[in-house]
Amino acid sequence: MMLTEVIETILAIPFGFVLGSLYFWGLWQTTQQLPVTRAPLRLFLASYFGRLTLAGLGFYGIAQGGWVNVLLSLLGFLIARSLLIRRWEPKPYQEEK
Repeated sequence: MMLTEVIETILAIPFGFVLGSLYFWGLWQTTQQLPVTRAPLRLFLASYFGRLTLAGLGFYGIAQGGWVNVLLSLLGFLIARSLLIRRWEPKPYQEEK
């Protein structure tokens, strides 16, 4: 294994994390804007295909380094998903005192 391959493998998880963060941040922004936009379907479709294109191109690029890199970047993608769900999950309702 050459040094560049080792570096690519090491960077696969952070790359997937960044990719997942961008994907789910875009999803979050879309869901926040849907109730106030005048064209919700257009916003939904543009966001969906934009996020899908970004993720697809990212995974396609990382796939050039082999299937191990894809699996590692997918792991980073899912870690980003889990962290963002915890960050943005609704808080339980608390009565004001």
